[in-house]
Amino acid sequence: MAQHDQIIADAAGLAFRNDINAALAALFSSSSGAAEPTVKAAGQLWFNSSSGVLQVRNSANTAWQSLTGSLGGSITVSSPMTFTGTSAGVGTGLIAVQDARTTVGEEGNAVFAINKQNSATHGLMLGNDGNGAALIGNNNAALRFGKWVSGVFTEYLNMNTSGAFELSGGLVIDPPSAVMGLQIGQSDAHSGRLFLTSTSLSWALVAWDTDQALTITSGGTYGTSTGTTRAKFYPTGVLSVGSYMDALSFQVSAGFNGVRRGLFQAKTTAGGGVAYVQSFDDTGTIDAQLELSNTTLNFRQLTNQPTTQVFRMTEADGQRRLDMYWDANYGLVIYARDTLGAAIGYIAIRATGELVFYNGTTTADVLTAANYPAASMTSTGNSVAQRDAMGDIHARLFRSEYDPTNSTIGFIMTQVDTVSNNYIRPSTPAQVAAVLDGLVGAEVYTGTSTTNTSFPIGSMVATHCTGVKARNSTVIVCIDTVNSQRFIETGMSGAGAALAGTWRARGKTDEGEHIYLLQRAA
Repeated sequence: MAQHDQIIADAAGLAFRNDINAALAALFSSSSGAAEPTVKAAGQLWFNSSSGVLQVRNSANTAWQSLTGSLGGSITVSSPMTFTGTSAGVGTGLIAVQDARTTVGEEGNAVFAINKQNSATHGLMLGNDGNGAALIGNNNAALRFGKWVSGVFTEYLNMNTSGAFELSGGLVIDPPSAVMGLQIGQSDAHSGRLFLTSTSLSWALVAWDTDQALTITSGGTYGTSTGTTRAKFYPTGVLSVGSYMDALSFQVSAGFNGVRRGLFQAKTTAGGGVAYVQSFDDTGTIDAQLELSNTTLNFRQLTNQPTTQVFRMTEADGQRRLDMYWDANYGLVIYARDTLGAAIGYIAIRATGELVFYNGTTTADVLTAANYPAASMTSTGNSVAQRDAMGDIHARLFRSEYDPTNSTIGFIMTQVDTVSNNYIRPSTPAQVAAVLDGLVGAEVYTGTSTTNTSFPIGSMVATHCTGVKARNSTVIVCIDTVNSQRFIETGMSGAGAALAGTWRARGKTDEGEHIYLLQRAA
């Protein structure tokens, strides 16, 4: 270590030489020492032996600045500055720092570039896009890694709303912990979204805070809208589908992937489509099956051959109301119960065709072979009427014990004869009257009113007429409003209301009086 005030004092001989040597030693060792030199000057070097740092005195001669630790102030590096190494392109810099680059995307015009190993082309470059922004990659191409990048990273990669991070290859995530993976945070105050986009449709997987559901949507546009909700998964395990769920089968199990308890599926057979609802026992073996086709609803017991199978209707509280089953003794049984499940009674149809009922106390036969008469197609007594091949029923007499009569007769049942054409068919009253014409006497008027204008067809009245009336000529007969003892022809003094129907002259009594006998013909 040597320090000197750099002043050579007047001295003789050896002392003068020693003073010069000390000054040279201080210059040669950069005034090395644990403490700063006593005499200091601007631009003076001092090697601080206690810290191992070479320092220089500032221009104001007020402080020391480090040369090997950090540089203060402004340091200008002449551009271009090139680090040249041995490579295939001899004379081409491995690292280049340049300024005043105005050409975009061309080799040799990078602001900062690192060449490829043994190559004169850039492997990593910061180009110039003309707007002051850095462009990463060879000729502004995408940045590419040729080797795996590993390490511990605690930083975040942030992009603004106009940026996008694109992967043209696959994405492999291998987290170090079992509870780590790919996390998509909230894209707004309530959701995180994962979009899956094709050329014509965009699907989205959305986690909503509002109803705590994981929602699947479609029909949206990435960056604009999520789309229409199609399905929702709730934290309780409930799956809600907007319209319907299309699946080969639907299984109900005891827990996740547990023993099967129920299965809903559809199958195709030679006879058409069949839908199945199946139940399973504790071992997962099917024990019952409900089959529905376009012709049949069938319930099957599959694990054994039971003595009875029950079709049951049950109340909301679990009480049975109706049972229908097959019994070995009674055959088909329909059993009714009250709201408490107590038996009310049943009816049973035995295999022999007998009908039995139970009223809750006793059992009785309704129809048996003994009290059910045999059927017959003839009019045999004490037999059940049976249709013949033509669909006809043969009987001896038809009787009715219903007392009230019809106020209006539309048809009258008649029969042609008693031999082969002995069918009962409806006939109109006019048809019956035509047959009875001449066999039944005309209706007789028995009224007493002096103002009556409606008389039965065939009724006769004496009428005072005007002039001569030819036999069977038509005459309009009226009530005489002056003389209540007679009828007169219309147009005469005192003629009142005309009698209903058509009246014809049937002769007279005296030529002078014009008293004619008139009969209602229609």
